[in-house]
Amino acid sequence: TNIPVIYVGRINTKDDINNLLNKNKAEYLALGRSLIADPDFVGKYLGKAEGNITPCLACAEGCLGGVKSGQGLQCLVNPEVGQESYIVKKANNPNSWLDDGGFT
Repeated sequence: TNIPVIYVGRINTKDDINNLLNKNKAEYLALGRSLIADPDFVGKYLGKAEGNITPCLACAEGCLGGVKSGQGLQCLVNPEVGQESYIVKKANNPNSWLDDGGFT
């Protein structure tokens, strides 16, 4: 048929994109929560942004849950979402950290 297919939901990795587009399962992809979790998702896929793609956990706690509860858009894997008015400063000593033993 000549009907274009738009795939929506749980597109989290480069393999997801390649599988959907290269195996003719979809002509278009709709990214929602993937872009909330990682605003550079497309740039990282195209090799125009550095780092690994941060995948959406599909927990719906921060994005859908935050909006429904009136707390606004949030994301468990991207703490900057909903905090755009705050300026995140680079740490003076980025290689220093403290382990208080809480995860032992």
